[in-house]
Amino acid sequence: MSFFTGPEVGLTLPRNGAVVGVRPEHVRPWREGLIGPLKGRVAFVEALGRETFVGVDVGEARLVVFEEGRAVRDVGDEIEFGLVESGLRYFSSESGAAL
Repeated sequence: MSFFTGPEVGLTLPRNGAVVGVRPEHVRPWREGLIGPLKGRVAFVEALGRETFVGVDVGEARLVVFEEGRAVRDVGDEIEFGLVESGLRYFSSESGAAL
């Protein structure tokens, strides 16, 4: 799971000020209907056969993008992606408790 704050990645989220947690399957290459778009730079590519995990640096945060199949990306590439709203989890920035 990747953790970040909205301002850290340039987004205004419904629970601004909270820490957001998101699993790779809820971070996808950009398309309409997602939250975003976000832009970042590829830090790593992990091809696992039927799927690929792409680590992306956005400001101070690193998120992992899920791509079906074999992604054609290289370290250093710029990527545009978005978040699946139903997959976002919110946590208190003070206590870490789920909100």
